[in-house]
This record gives sequence, C-alpha cells and structure tokens, in this order.
Amino acid sequence: MTSCSFRLSRYEARVICEKTAELAELSVYEINSLYERSDANRTGRVSIQQFLNQYRHQKRLSAEVHYIEDSYESTLNLFEALDPAHSGQINSQDLLESWSKAHLRIDEGIAVLQIL
Repeated sequence: MTSCSFRLSRYEARVICEKTAELAELSVYEINSLYERSDANRTGRVSIQQFLNQYRHQKRLSAEVHYIEDSYESTLNLFEALDPAHSGQINSQDLLESWSKAHLRIDEGIAVLQIL
C-alpha cells in the first residue's frame, strides 16, 4: 500500500508524530487540530500527505504570524501604521502593500488576520 492510499486514524497520526523527530514536539491538542483540519470530508481517516500538508501549512502560517509579531509591537500598532490619519479606517491598498512588503500572498494575509 502506498502512502497516498494509506489512510490514518487519529490514533495512528499521533503515533507517527511521536516517532517522527520533527513532529515529536507537537502536543496532543496540536495533533488533533491538524488532524481535524486534514479531515475536510469528516471521514475519520486522512492520508499521510493530507496530514503533512496541513502541518507544513500551519508551520508556515505560524512563521508568518511570528514575523508580524516581531515586526510590529501589536496588531494595534499595525493598524495605526496603516491609518496615519487616525481615522479608524484603513485603505485596502495600504493593507495589500503591507502584506506585499511582508512577502504574504493575499490568501496568507487573510489567514493571518483570522488567526489574530
């Protein structure tokens, strides 16, 4: 059976994480969260590829959030930087330019905003 056709249960995903150096540091909560996002069809089984893709996606988003946190003291400061007139509104073009400077695609920027 190839890795593409083998489907993991939640328990099997945890065991694989425990035995894989890069994944061993994940908490049970993090593994369950990755598993749930991987199981989009709610079948209770996911491919190894789906699980690892979700892990890589989450790892990339986490790095992007840390970049934003490191670059700006808080979300409020980010908003203030994009609202120099202090009008309480930001221009969508300014937001897109900010994402571009942070090397974020639009879909990644939206995902980061959802996390914040």
